[in-house]
Amino acid sequence: AAAYNAAKPLTIMAKHGPYLDTVAVFGVGKLDTKYTPWIARMAGTAQLAGMHATVLTSPTTAHDWYTVRYSFVHGLPIIYAQMGLMRPTA
Repeated sequence: AAAYNAAKPLTIMAKHGPYLDTVAVFGVGKLDTKYTPWIARMAGTAQLAGMHATVLTSPTTAHDWYTVRYSFVHGLPIIYAQMGLMRPTA
């Protein structure tokens, strides 16, 4: 149980921060009320660990690939900017 708890993201962030040059993008579907509180907790912990955390909420999806697509479309530009990259063109 101790090893399992030590490997949890919340534990790792609290123990090894600060992560001052790190961005974290969390995506959740608005209709996915089961995971919304968990995502908020993860983002809050990331911010406390020094990360620039962004929560993206897909307005009409739940726990599905539409939410993943929404998160990629809106989250990757945040990651590109952090890395000094330009958004790819189609």
